[in-house]
Amino acid sequence: MIGKGEGTGALDLSFEKGPAGFVELVARNRKAFVCESPLFFLGEYRYADLATAACPGEPSSAEAGPDPAGGFRLPADFFADPKQRLFLASGWQSWSFAGELTWRERPRRAMVKKALNCFVDHPAEAELRALSKREGRRPDIVSHFFAVLREKDTRLGLVSTVWAGGRRPGPPLSFLLGSKGLRLYAYAEGGSFGEGETLARVALVPAADYFQLKDGFAAIAAGDAGRFQSLSGLCDLESRRPRLGGFETWYNRYLNIDKKTVLADLEAFGAARGIVGAALGAGKPAVFQIDDGWERQVGDWRPDSAKFPEGMAKLARTIAAKGFVPGIWLAPFLVLPGSPVAIEHPAWILRDDAGAPVSAGWNPGWGGEVHCLDLSIPEVEDCLVELFRSIVQDWGFQFLKLDFLYAGMLRGRRRGFPGGAWEHYARVLSRIAAIKTASCEATQATGPADGPATSLSRPKVAILSCGAPFESTAPIAPLMRVGADTKEIWDWTVLRLIGHQGRPSAKINISHSLARSLLDRTFLLSDPDVVFSRTENIRLEDNQKFLVGLVAWMFASQIMTSDAPSGSPEGAAPRGSLSQHDFEAELSSLYGKLGGRDFAVERFALSSPDIYNFRSKDGEIHGAINLSSRTEALALESPTGEAKPAVLPAKSLILFGLEKSGR
Repeated sequence: MIGKGEGTGALDLSFEKGPAGFVELVARNRKAFVCESPLFFLGEYRYADLATAACPGEPSSAEAGPDPAGGFRLPADFFADPKQRLFLASGWQSWSFAGELTWRERPRRAMVKKALNCFVDHPAEAELRALSKREGRRPDIVSHFFAVLREKDTRLGLVSTVWAGGRRPGPPLSFLLGSKGLRLYAYAEGGSFGEGETLARVALVPAADYFQLKDGFAAIAAGDAGRFQSLSGLCDLESRRPRLGGFETWYNRYLNIDKKTVLADLEAFGAARGIVGAALGAGKPAVFQIDDGWERQVGDWRPDSAKFPEGMAKLARTIAAKGFVPGIWLAPFLVLPGSPVAIEHPAWILRDDAGAPVSAGWNPGWGGEVHCLDLSIPEVEDCLVELFRSIVQDWGFQFLKLDFLYAGMLRGRRRGFPGGAWEHYARVLSRIAAIKTASCEATQATGPADGPATSLSRPKVAILSCGAPFESTAPIAPLMRVGADTKEIWDWTVLRLIGHQGRPSAKINISHSLARSLLDRTFLLSDPDVVFSRTENIRLEDNQKFLVGLVAWMFASQIMTSDAPSGSPEGAAPRGSLSQHDFEAELSSLYGKLGGRDFAVERFALSSPDIYNFRSKDGEIHGAINLSSRTEALALESPTGEAKPAVLPAKSLILFGLEKSGR
């Protein structure tokens, strides 16, 4: 033990060296108890004390510099100047806000159609918002799982590590970031804790720049060595920049899919994999995923016989025969009010204290309000496991896009096993993730057949988690969507005006992907959603499409598309725009020149949240991103300190150093 914190008398709070070598804030309860409130208070900490605790030992001066132990020492006055502070805050789940904020800024929330907030809110959002309000002050900034305090280049990262190294799943954490310090809370409602049990561990990672902070996150996550193994058959995990990719039906056809359109897209994608083929390279496995629209209705996961009269198993075999990994979309924890499950098993629906179904969201495409399952009920868990066992082993799908996963963590009166929402969620999701492919089980039973045993490279089903709480999902399903859905438009005006922070749009998707880039290849593999290259059914200009495609390559790990040119001949490109073929060729060339470099990204100035600067770790490439609707004149600084004036058009990206890189 190297220090002590201040907080509730029900806990022992201390600062200890963690397994990765960083100081960790540790909270242990003194007596056994069951948490009956939605949030459990884990202490209050001044920023100055956290900075001191993160760098034990006597400082040599007020300047930041090397720690004698080999790390980095924060300056004695770190985070003391309110005018220079930036708070990197991350929302609860995939679609929630993420970004660097000044003390004067706060994320917006939907005010007209408040039901939209269900898609981004923490289950105890009302309690968190009440706690964040302090008399006579601005409300605290709320962040979940991790947060970063930045002053110019210097940073202090805070990240929950209670799952690192295979520890028991702990309650997810929330940081309430105030003007002088933070308060820590756990979403622990319903959880039982033994005497001396650790409720929270938060690593303190001091860093001189973005790269050092990300390296620190990676060192912490390395304690869970098998975190990404379920994805080993889809990408080279030994590579410095593993890449996954493929095709999905959603961002072109949306719900309008059937056997004919899926087979047409499969044929077209097989003939020309386009940007995905360039991104993954020759001979690398690509996913072909059937998205929403195949099922009878949400909660009734039987094929729509009018659209898919032969069912899904034959379709999965056809996809595999074309050389692709068969993928399919589900929202497993959601239930529509009129679905067979809701009618035949009303006790399976999660309900509030008054007995009414808990609202899990509002979606006009599905008819309005949706409900969710109570994951604590054994029959619900067994039913879900059997459903996925059938989808994986009987139908033959090896890639599952599991959407709206936050529904498994909502508050309600549970009727089954005791425990907290996060415990039921982790148990059910872990059982789904552990399902083995049918070909793998057959091979294990009979021995390997002649030829390459491709099934053995994917012994377990691969999962893409979406709409998912980060802290509780990443250790189980680490290929994760890191932002709001993208869309073939720059922004969705109506949803912007009413304040929906998780609205589908290219702009919001990009901003979230940039803000959560620290998580990519550390605690998870980031899915930035699809890239666009088509010229039909799209309102993005070339510079916006390049921006989407380059952010996906530089700051995430998956390249997906919905642009297979099937259904109708490709229309002529608008005047002054590239054809789809020429666009893909140019973007592919840029991918080749950028290579597998690591990139840092951060907010460029306190005056605008929409301007970012970036640089490569090798110092060869740097540039800026402009998500605003105005052309900006910037004075960029290269990694070597050289000043570079630049005029950056609206909704675009500028790169320096590609020619010098020689790649």
